[in-house]
Amino acid sequence: MIQFSKPTLKRADMYNVLETMVRERIGPGECEEEFSALFASSTGCKSALTFRTYPDAIERALLFLGVRAGSRVALSVLAPEVYLDVFARIGCEPVFLDVDRENGLPSPDAVLSAMDEESLGEGERFLVLHDTAGSIAVGYDREISGPVRSEYPGMRILEDVSESIGSVMGPDGINAGSFGDVVVCALEEDSVISAGGGAVLSVRGGAEYAQESLKAFKSSRSSLLRYAKLADLNASLAIIQIQNIEADNTRRRQILSMYRNAMKSAKSRCFGLSGGEYLTNGSTFAVFMDSKPEDFISFAKKRGVPLKRTFSGAVIERLGGTAYERFPEAAAFYSRTVSFPVYPFLKSDEVDLVSKVVAAMP
Repeated sequence: MIQFSKPTLKRADMYNVLETMVRERIGPGECEEEFSALFASSTGCKSALTFRTYPDAIERALLFLGVRAGSRVALSVLAPEVYLDVFARIGCEPVFLDVDRENGLPSPDAVLSAMDEESLGEGERFLVLHDTAGSIAVGYDREISGPVRSEYPGMRILEDVSESIGSVMGPDGINAGSFGDVVVCALEEDSVISAGGGAVLSVRGGAEYAQESLKAFKSSRSSLLRYAKLADLNASLAIIQIQNIEADNTRRRQILSMYRNAMKSAKSRCFGLSGGEYLTNGSTFAVFMDSKPEDFISFAKKRGVPLKRTFSGAVIERLGGTAYERFPEAAAFYSRTVSFPVYPFLKSDEVDLVSKVVAAMP
């Protein structure tokens, strides 16, 4: 059976880890600082900070933006359900958004509608933008950052690039991470960038409130940071991954191209953005099936190809039966989208096998 995912670590990459061990400094230190700087640069931000868990990074990012108990925060119902757990920690309230059929993210119109709600009051507007399955927020630079921020100067965005880091849109090279005042990225074993666990957040230079919060946190919580920041042993893995991300993404794109060629006769269609000026990082090959996917998942498994429900563990799972009426686009994606294995270490014969299964889709 082919593995569904593998971290992109080569034997040669482990020398960086060994060097860290030889220095006998495996806790937070130089490697953590180096990786933080690399991530900040890759997202066009001013500074960054790592955390040992993804929920801790999300919570701190929201607090840096000014979210507090009673705040209302808009997010897609296809975002990971861990966001609801973090919201409960803080005491803030979710405002749920349906998604656009084209890219699987909340449409600018849906965001504008949420921001206009009278119940949000006169204060700040908060939006979580989780870049799902490698997609990035097309049009947000024109339709969100401009119009909404001019009408609501207090609007603040957390962008989660865990699945989209390395994706690019348009001739101007709008990168994943370009829209958030604070940008978060998970570093789990199956993440695009892996440290074996943990997460990183970066803060944009123009986001003055978040910058001040970050500085205050670093200066006043130095004893806490000793236990919160990513250890150098893990950060050394992440350094190699972020340095090699373009080469790894190129291989993923090659695999995706083969899969797409294999499904030309299928009625099912690829989930999210594709073609044109969009260059995916290749992290996910997700297909919105023409029929319910259970039988096809069993069919693929018998042929040695594991498939996963793309949105298993999404917010929508906690919303009950009414979610299908309230969020029809997201509900359709949730119930009928499956993901195939795609990672740089897939062998040629494994890619051929998955392609044959892709070609058999209804």
